[in-house]
Amino acid sequence: MQPNVTGRRAARLAPLAALALALVACGGGGDSGTPPPPNVAVTAANQDSVTRAGMVSMQGGVLGSSFGIASADSASPAAVGPLLRRALAGSSKRVAAARKTVAVVVGPITDACTVSGTFTGTIDDRNNDGVLNSGDSISITFTNCVEVAGEVLNGRMAATYTQVVATPVTIGATVVAENLSFTDATTNTSASLNGGFNMTYTEPGATVAVTRIVVPDQLALGATTPVYSDTVTLLDGYTVESTYDSSALPPGGATPGRTSSTASGPVASTAAGGFVRFTTIEPLVQYDVDDYPRSGRFEAVGTTGKLRATVLSGTEVQIELDANGDGTFEASKTLPWTDLL
Repeated sequence: MQPNVTGRRAARLAPLAALALALVACGGGGDSGTPPPPNVAVTAANQDSVTRAGMVSMQGGVLGSSFGIASADSASPAAVGPLLRRALAGSSKRVAAARKTVAVVVGPITDACTVSGTFTGTIDDRNNDGVLNSGDSISITFTNCVEVAGEVLNGRMAATYTQVVATPVTIGATVVAENLSFTDATTNTSASLNGGFNMTYTEPGATVAVTRIVVPDQLALGATTPVYSDTVTLLDGYTVESTYDSSALPPGGATPGRTSSTASGPVASTAAGGFVRFTTIEPLVQYDVDDYPRSGRFEAVGTTGKLRATVLSGTEVQIELDANGDGTFEASKTLPWTDLL
């Protein structure tokens, strides 16, 4: 039920969505402790990097749908979801032979990617019932895997399920990424993902899916595009929640699909020189037809200084700076989305 990430949207969010820089599709759990205080000031020199880190950190819904951990019909531009299903399916003979034991480990099963390279999948079926349940785990490793010409996947991802409920659909999991990387020669972008998170995916309505991600330690998102290069790290306690409504139409539009995201917690940026605390004031809203979010607002607070980023439209973002932290935003500027992502 999660949204498929279209090629155009993935390119605009590249390399995060294209990796897709995110696995976030399932996970239970909450804050693992008191979040650390900010360790860098928000200034005129780093305000663009801080704003970009905030936007990047809020792509939880995109990340979850990319790997199809919770949703059987989700897919990324690199087709990670379908690859995962193919790897876990394996040959009928191999699966049948494995199920003769009580706790079944199917795989590792290696298969060729569509263009070149390979992927290897493994499933640990704890109760040997042939379906995913709490306690089961899956993993997939990519080796120079090319599903789309010019797009290369490497590295490993794994998920251990903590909750699986059919009605209403509720899936929980802990997810780990190890040196997971994506490169796109066509757009000259690359991304990497290292670390872990807890996730919960629910479908409270026929057209609505909610993905909630909580970082118990850290999750590092590396990104390089023609516009910027940075490593954005979500730290202990960072939480992002994305709600996707497949029936929501944009004003005056005919193509449905809307993602609304909120987030809070500490986020580090190498380019910004340290970490700050983010809080969403208004959800970031993006329709499937949009290249970028069309509305939303968040604040970022440093050791000193604070900024407020307001999405004015699908083409522009306003950044207001309170450099001395006195509560007054003394500077303001408007940037096109293309200067940020």
